[in-house]
Parts: sequence; C-alpha cells; structure tokens
Amino acid sequence: MVSFPRVLIDKLEGQANWIDWKFQIKIQLQAHNAWEAVIGVLETPDLSSQVRQLINMCSKSKEMWDKLHSIFEQRTEQRQDRLFNQFLGIKAKDSLKSITKHTARLEKIVVRTTR
Repeated sequence: MVSFPRVLIDKLEGQANWIDWKFQIKIQLQAHNAWEAVIGVLETPDLSSQVRQLINMCSKSKEMWDKLHSIFEQRTEQRQDRLFNQFLGIKAKDSLKSITKHTARLEKIVVRTTR
C-alpha cells in the first residue's frame, strides 16, 4: 500500500479562506495524481450489479476498496489453507507429467500463496 506524508491544510472556514484552501487542496490532489478524478476527467469505473451488491453497504471509498480487495485478493487464512492443501495434494503419482510441468505447478501455488 502506498503511504503519503501527512499534509497540513488549513481548515475551510468559509468565504474568507476559500481561495487559499482551494489552492492548497488542488496542489495536493495534483501532487498525488488525484485531481483528474475530482474534476471528473476520469470516469467512474463500471461495476456489475453483482459487484455493486458486494459494496453497497460501504459509505467510504476506503471501505469499498478494502472490501473488494479482501474478496478478490482473498488474503484470508481460509484461502491460504486451501492453497496449502493443494500444495500437499501434489503427489509423485503425477510422474506422467514432466518434472518441468510439475515444478511449474508448484511454483504457481507458491506464488498464489504469497500474494
């Protein structure tokens, strides 16, 4: 995950500091390549109704991101257990396959486990 340094921006008090506040916000959003999303140049990603149902209870972008990440990345103990069982399930009886294919299959499982 990318972490950004904390930036102190004056609190928007109203008309009196609007121009300065807007300038500070715009500079920070541009620095983090987020300005295009704010002004609407970048379109909202299309989501299927099935995916929207997964996040419809989320009220913040961060919650939506975390929810989708946990579902589709599946970094859960359950997923790791499943992959570990697959790894243990590869047996020598697969000797009809070449050793290269066997090794590639093991590497694929290891890569999916470490994501």
